[in-house]
Amino acid sequence: MFGVYNGLHPHIRRYLLGLLSLRLGDVAAAEAQLRMLATPDGSEEMRSIAAGLAESLRGHVLAARGDAEQALAAFERGRLVAPEGLLDAPVGNQALERYVRAELLRTLGRDEEAASWYASLGTTTLDQVTYLAPAALRLGEIEERRGNRRAAAEHYRRFIALWKSCDPELRPLVTDV
Repeated sequence: MFGVYNGLHPHIRRYLLGLLSLRLGDVAAAEAQLRMLATPDGSEEMRSIAAGLAESLRGHVLAARGDAEQALAAFERGRLVAPEGLLDAPVGNQALERYVRAELLRTLGRDEEAASWYASLGTTTLDQVTYLAPAALRLGEIEERRGNRRAAAEHYRRFIALWKSCDPELRPLVTDV
């Protein structure tokens, strides 16, 4: 099970360091990781996966810069073509990219596309559970905008159930819903 990462550790490290840099607000450091990731070494398969991770990181950088359209294009180019085991692994299933893609589509008013990406989260592996409640909230908002109150209420009920014991700083969001 853990062998799916063999040969990928340096690439995954650069990808994760880039994401961490973005989270800390250091876009320049993320771009430095991106440059190293964009020039991978290893087998053809490893280079292909590294290239996908590089495009994914590029998507995150572009999203941080506010360029939603280019970020979406980068995420599309970054879709991993990987061995089956990796697609079930936390980095390989690209749950974060799917969530960010959905968020970008939502902000662009492309609710139909966004809903599909939100719906893809939390259905296959345990690491995706993180996205279940936020995706349910967004799906509720989308259905509410569509005028589908019954579907919106169902998504909102799911969100509330998932976050009923949330951290105190998140409680106001649950209360509002």
